[in-house]
Amino acid sequence: MGAGYPLFFEYLKYCAYLLLLLCVIYVLPAVAILAHEYQSILEKDEGLGEKEDPIALFSIGAIVNERIWKRA
Repeated sequence: MGAGYPLFFEYLKYCAYLLLLLCVIYVLPAVAILAHEYQSILEKDEGLGEKEDPIALFSIGAIVNERIWKRA
């Protein structure tokens, strides 16, 4: 198969490690920002209403929409 065959799998392994590292670097700050915004929404509204879905609040769109309507 040649000398390049095992090198390809070593390359794939290093690419997987890099992808994992980049995911961790991206996800941790995003989780912290979303948790902070979720807490501020709950404090402002004194908890969730009957019609509000708690999962729907965990999106960037909901947070941006909240800030846009608050400024208007």
